[in-house]
Amino acid sequence: MFDLDKYLADLIMNCRSAFGERLLYMGLQGSWLRGEAHENSDIDVMVILDRFSVRDMDEHGMRHLRF
Repeated sequence: MFDLDKYLADLIMNCRSAFGERLLYMGLQGSWLRGEAHENSDIDVMVILDRFSVRDMDEHGMRHLRF
């Protein structure tokens, strides 16, 4: 059984570790927030940092992402 609270707690901990004080906000979005999620729903999380760089993308394996 999937534990959303544990998943989010681990994600927050990992983001705090990676970004420190640059992490300004994390919040659940989409179907999980609305209570409409099902077993195949993705998990949408908004992450706001005070700054983000190409170096961050390289260090955290996100170079392939398009914004």
